[in-house]
Amino acid sequence: MNVRVIKAVAFKEWKETTRDRLFLLLAFLLPVLWLVVFGYGLNLDVEEIPFAVVDRDHSALSRDYLYRFMQSRYFSFRGYAEDERALDRLLTETKIRAAIVVPQRFEEQLAAGQPVTVQTLLDGTFPLHTDIAKGYVIAINQAFTEERLIDHLRRSRGLTQEQASRLVHPVTVEVRYLYNEEVRNTWSMVPALVMFTLMLASPLLTALGVVREKETGSIYNIYSSTVSRAEFLAGKLLPYIAISIVNICVLWVLAVGLFHVPFKGSFVSSRADSDGGTDYHNGRGHDPDDPVFRAPGSRIVVDSGREGAGASLSRDVLHHYRTRKLSQGSGCRSSLDRSVGAGSLCHSDGRDYLSSVHEKTEDIMVDT
Repeated sequence: MNVRVIKAVAFKEWKETTRDRLFLLLAFLLPVLWLVVFGYGLNLDVEEIPFAVVDRDHSALSRDYLYRFMQSRYFSFRGYAEDERALDRLLTETKIRAAIVVPQRFEEQLAAGQPVTVQTLLDGTFPLHTDIAKGYVIAINQAFTEERLIDHLRRSRGLTQEQASRLVHPVTVEVRYLYNEEVRNTWSMVPALVMFTLMLASPLLTALGVVREKETGSIYNIYSSTVSRAEFLAGKLLPYIAISIVNICVLWVLAVGLFHVPFKGSFVSSRADSDGGTDYHNGRGHDPDDPVFRAPGSRIVVDSGREGAGASLSRDVLHHYRTRKLSQGSGCRSSLDRSVGAGSLCHSDGRDYLSSVHEKTEDIMVDT
């Protein structure tokens, strides 16, 4: 491969990319939007659940029970309500997502060893969030019940706190979460979204670049020039690889700064893996087997499923046209033609001539 040719193709592609302001904005803004939207939209963490309370007992024990909800990071206390009607109104207006009603004689019944029923209302609009919130409520109630049982055994039997705890918990299970101690969904979701975003954005940009060449007609310059397929692909990929490297840094900053995902390990190896992945997916955006890389005359015949005289005539006519352009010298004035050399196809007469090739090919196909 000729490095000079690759640099010329890459420079031409970069100029076309910077001229299209919308495409340039899309190249840098689309990965950021995907990460932010999916990062918050796919977040399954249920925290700061707003709730209100109706405390009919107003005792020290009822306040201790409600204090456990107030101090939890999973709940957000929004105040006391007068009665159940006020709670229904707050739930209907979605100002709160949970409500707790503590009955009268709460402390008195617990002190007497009698069971007490505490009403908990949850908004079931989002079933998944409701199930998670239900698990939080059950866990807090279970912890409060166990503490009350330990305190009752300690007082009634004269046991120490440790002895009473062993009677209540004969089998103790200690759970430790590795690699994600707070069990936050964003810590596992955001790193996957970074690679998912790069996997989609990189081939999308490179494919759009090839389609833009086809729509503007500048791809015909490549058909008739001496640029090989490998040189064309390498030159087309270099600008988008540079864009992807910038996007990797931006997404890394967003993951660490916005979503507070801790970064552990080697930054160099992480960058090398990310760059290698984006290079691969950028290459997927340029499929050499795509019809856009075939000669226009033969592409029509092959796509229609009929090989024969039409295809051979198209190849012969296209070869004759290339030979004629090489003999004429530098007739084009594009930056790519000056860099690569004579033999490139001009935009205007290239499209006109190749359209005549298309017409001749179609006529032969109809006759055969």
